[in-house]
Amino acid sequence: MLRRLQPYDTLLLACVLALLALVLAALELRSGFADVFAGRVVESIVAQVRESPVTMSRIAVFIGNVVVVYLLLGVVVWLSALLTVRVWPRMAQRRFLTVLVWFLVWWAVIGLANADLYRWSRTGRWARTVSEFVGTSVPLWPLLAALAGCALGFMTMLLLRQKGWMRQSLRVGVWSVAAFALATAWRNWPQESQSPAGLGARPNIILIGIDSLRPELVGMRGDLGYMPNVSEFVAGGHRFIDATTPLARTFPAWMAMLTGRRPASTGIRENLMARELVRGTTLPQLFAAQGYSSVYATDEVRFSNIDQGYGFDTVLTPRIGTSDFVLGAANDLPLTNLLANTVVGKWLFPETYANRAAAVTYDPASFVARIRSGVGNSEQPLFLSLHLTLPHWPYRWRADSDQVFGRTADTVYAYLAAAVEVDRQFEAIMEVLRRKGLLDNAMVVVFSDHGEGLNLPRDNVTQSGVSGATSGGIPVWTSGHGTSVLSPAQYQIFLAARSYNATGYADFSGVHADPISLEDIAPTVLEVAGIAHSSTAFDGVTFAARLGGKAVAATPAAALRVRFTESAYSTPSLRQGAADEHSLLEEGADVFRVNPKTGWVEIRADLWHELLAVRERAAIGPTQLLAAVPTAVLGETAYLLIPRRGGAPVRLLGAPASTADAEAAALWHALHDEYGDELGKPAS
Repeated sequence: MLRRLQPYDTLLLACVLALLALVLAALELRSGFADVFAGRVVESIVAQVRESPVTMSRIAVFIGNVVVVYLLLGVVVWLSALLTVRVWPRMAQRRFLTVLVWFLVWWAVIGLANADLYRWSRTGRWARTVSEFVGTSVPLWPLLAALAGCALGFMTMLLLRQKGWMRQSLRVGVWSVAAFALATAWRNWPQESQSPAGLGARPNIILIGIDSLRPELVGMRGDLGYMPNVSEFVAGGHRFIDATTPLARTFPAWMAMLTGRRPASTGIRENLMARELVRGTTLPQLFAAQGYSSVYATDEVRFSNIDQGYGFDTVLTPRIGTSDFVLGAANDLPLTNLLANTVVGKWLFPETYANRAAAVTYDPASFVARIRSGVGNSEQPLFLSLHLTLPHWPYRWRADSDQVFGRTADTVYAYLAAAVEVDRQFEAIMEVLRRKGLLDNAMVVVFSDHGEGLNLPRDNVTQSGVSGATSGGIPVWTSGHGTSVLSPAQYQIFLAARSYNATGYADFSGVHADPISLEDIAPTVLEVAGIAHSSTAFDGVTFAARLGGKAVAATPAAALRVRFTESAYSTPSLRQGAADEHSLLEEGADVFRVNPKTGWVEIRADLWHELLAVRERAAIGPTQLLAAVPTAVLGETAYLLIPRRGGAPVRLLGAPASTADAEAAALWHALHDEYGDELGKPAS
């Protein structure tokens, strides 16, 4: 009886060792987040999470999957030791030592691979120390894995030879390799267009948003800038150099784009607002009524809870909800990191796979793979919305810190590196669309939902290049986005469009200075698709005539078009450009809550009045900007009239006379018509 159970005592030892490795990694991860886990805020969050059955069930499944993965590691260790004992029976007397040796080998491979492939990981510091001590330019883990694999292969051949199964095993191996090669070739075989309607049918409408992209990173007139692939796209299309966002935060900006209405009209003026608060019909709903299929895909959902409830047929995103916030960071374990970007990781760890928020393991190629598998061809025209978020803070992903970031903490450098990487990702996605035939007849619009303040001098519109004048005591937050309407880098966006054989929209190209706002995209793409709509349903104005290469007559109304932008809730550290996990959690947790029914994180509606009271607003004219900035005195607002292209700001104590400055008077009245009682009286 004991002899029969003997192999399984080594299995028990192997599993115990694997679980011990899991516990040590978890403790190491917890110590790395010690400052985040401390304090009253976490206690409040934990209490809310416990009240959400959806979140608790997801956490339980996650823990179970992690334990299973590590137990499978124990099985691999046991099988390796068992094979060793079967080939060399003398090792049976030292079977426990054999298990320990094989565990150390496989754990060394896993730890060294994690340290090499995921440089930002908070676990496996011992492996990083070993790598730095050895100091070789070639990673250690491939060599160690190859040696272990060769040893197992050699022992397998010896065992098969002893059993007389060598010939059959070779035959099975050859056929297996052939089948794998055939499957790989089939997967990568170029797909042809399956659009039977041809070029005369309604075009595919493809919207590609690039988060936090500053327009100047994209080259013009042959200059490739920092983003050669996007610059090449622009060279064959139309670029709008005076485009703005009505609110420099992801969710309000995307709602403005998808509804064609400004945030004050949609009711969405913060990230993570509930779906039922959205006013207006969305583009996917309008396209669906005309026979289009619709797909939305993004690699970041912590700020924008867009799902099928907005009218999309298919949604390709990480799992939305509190579990994303909790498990995206908690899954930084050596073994699960190695599985994060695989098919196994896609199903076992949906909060990690292709998730930009899980920056430790995020591989841009995993999101491209999700689009490749999730976006197909059909007889229906396609409305496709993609949101790429690499340039968003924290400006890092699984990339090698030495090669990409040079071990620098400089924010500007890291941001530029992220922009370069998203440019590569953009080209990979365009190649997927091209191979699927989706660009045979399409209109593609590429835009940024907002810009990004980097604390550069030109990020402050009140800074006059001539006089050096500033805002006269009004603080200007020039970091991040949505922190100040006095920072043009935050509300100015990149916007370009290009026709791919769309009927009536040949390959024209040009650079246009028309005043464009993000809500203009909705009526424009509907017109391109030939879908009739009521102009009164949108705040936005179509620019489809420009895309058709047609001249647009200058009218007094167009010349004096007023656009709006506003700030959003910002924590002190976010405004100052010093945000990290601890500060964002500590300062912002009281403003958000966990919806117990859905498990989603949402902004607290009961604080809405307080959030509006500290919000900045601005009206943007052709040459001037009128900003309304709340002061420290409740109910008072500082009104600043600022030349958009340099010059000293002027404080306004009332409505300017139209006879003295017609544009300033128009901005004043437009600002008050848009925001009404939300604006305070002029501060003296």
